[in-house]
Amino acid sequence: MRHLVIATLLLSGCQASDPFSRRYDIFFPSPKGGVIAESTPTGGYSQRGYYDGLLFKRSTPQERESWRDLHRDFYEAFYGDAAAMERFLHSEYRGEAGEFGETWTTHCLVLALKYGDAQFTDIVASEDTETKQAVANSLYNFLPNLRDYDHLRLLLFTYQQQNG
Repeated sequence: MRHLVIATLLLSGCQASDPFSRRYDIFFPSPKGGVIAESTPTGGYSQRGYYDGLLFKRSTPQERESWRDLHRDFYEAFYGDAAAMERFLHSEYRGEAGEFGETWTTHCLVLALKYGDAQFTDIVASEDTETKQAVANSLYNFLPNLRDYDHLRLLLFTYQQQNG
């Protein structure tokens, strides 16, 4: 049943790319005139090129087979695969220190931007306590810049109040 709820939420979220584009441009702005600024919420332009290449350069399933599970699950979750979202949220890299833990955190932000406040909150709310904590920890530093994410902010605040 939980997979059906997640699948329904993911499929309906894939229809509205315009709000995603606005949010994506805030966190991952395109360089103008090749000038690189480091004052963006996520560190900026260097990550824009990475995510543009990963998400918007069409890849075949055969190409994705060679990708690390973290990236393949993220890509497929971005495009509406509920099972991939489930695998991504339970990745071995979530909460880890270092490159892959930081990548999981940034991938989590991109999925929150993709699905929007209410939908991403519903997905996270259906997860176990450990997963909610991982998402709360990963998005905490981005919350000041997620101004229109009241549902997610409330869920994370309530969860942190209840669980220390």
